[in-house]
Amino acid sequence: MRRRHYYEYDDELPLSRDPIRGKIGGVCAGIARRFGFSTGVVRLAAIIGLFVAPHVVIIGYVMLWMILDEYI
Repeated sequence: MRRRHYYEYDDELPLSRDPIRGKIGGVCAGIARRFGFSTGVVRLAAIIGLFVAPHVVIIGYVMLWMILDEYI
């Protein structure tokens, strides 16, 4: 069985929070894991989004934090 790299895209993975690798709620880490991005890239996009549209990013982050299940 081939070992999969952490950042390799896998459409079978559910969108969920990853509190183990996350800093605040694990939302950015969960998005990065699901779509195969580096966690730093997703966090940087969220920080840039805070300067562009802070209300959208904050509300979206909190909603995803409450809705998404934790990845085990």
